Amino acid sequence: MKTLITGAAGYIAGNITKRMVEKNKPIKVFVRETEDLRLLKKLNIEMCFGALQDKKSIEKAMNGVDRIIHCAAYVSDWGNKKDFYEANVLGVKNMVEEAIKTKKIKKFTHISTTDVYGSPSIPVDENAPLIDNGPHYPHTKIQGEHVVWEAYRTHALPITIIRPGTVIGPGKNIIITELIHYLKKGILFIDDGKLDAGLVFIDNLVEGIINATFQENTTGQAYNMLDNYQVTFRKFIQDIAAGLHISYKSYNVSFSTAYKIACALEYFYLLLPRRFKPPLTREAVFIMGRPQNHSTEKAKKDILYQSTIRYEECIKRILHQIND
Repeated sequence: MKTLITGAAGYIAGNITKRMVEKNKPIKVFVRETEDLRLLKKLNIEMCFGALQDKKSIEKAMNGVDRIIHCAAYVSDWGNKKDFYEANVLGVKNMVEEAIKTKKIKKFTHISTTDVYGSPSIPVDENAPLIDNGPHYPHTKIQGEHVVWEAYRTHALPITIIRPGTVIGPGKNIIITELIHYLKKGILFIDDGKLDAGLVFIDNLVEGIINATFQENTTGQAYNMLDNYQVTFRKFIQDIAAGLHISYKSYNVSFSTAYKIACALEYFYLLLPRRFKPPLTREAVFIMGRPQNHSTEKAKKDILYQSTIRYEECIKRILHQIND
């Protein structure tokens, strides 16, 4: 039996796929034909084509599968509500329903986000309530989690939920890509950028996800996954800028001011005939303006989660890839 990985053309799932191949784990991936599949084709793995909205293609992909790592999602701090809902709620519902129908799934690992906590003013553990703070991404990720939990309670689907922090690493990483973009335009720090960024290096995250998927004691559990780097947003940005020899302008505002600016910008950009992305969004303010260093004690205890790749090595690898 194989492990099905959804969204394998994306960043997290792509790295999971690569690592599973290195571990000689039998896998297949579920992707859209329209995506960039060049890296996946080099791995010589079984690819199933379809979409999260197409239950027939999901059913076909699940043939011969006993574990699922569901990464596919619409991830952004801005976009159309319909796009978020179709991927992060309806897509999860379709995946879960088909998984239940097979009656063969030993583990359904769902990749969520620490954003589901609603960006509280203090770090929290997995017992904290899921709080909808407004933006479409966390709103639909909370709904998606509800679908997964209901499948566990009602149909005994063996599920595990992973809530990563701010994922960084070499390759097509959205955080690094946007950071380089804004370094050239100017960086806005919220409350002097002094809060913990809640970073998690992709290699550490991938090992944690794979281990959770193949351990039975993780069934019916949710886990925060972050690295205890104790690095602020300001330090992270400074380290990337220094490594790239980029001098940048910076500005500083309070959380309340940044939130008001983001609300105004979002309102204005919604009036535009084309859906351009505002330079500042509420979701970005919640991430940069609230501590992200949520507790990982549960993952350390149950999964033996480790930050094997330290922060300095993480930065070194990111810079090496960019400079190449």
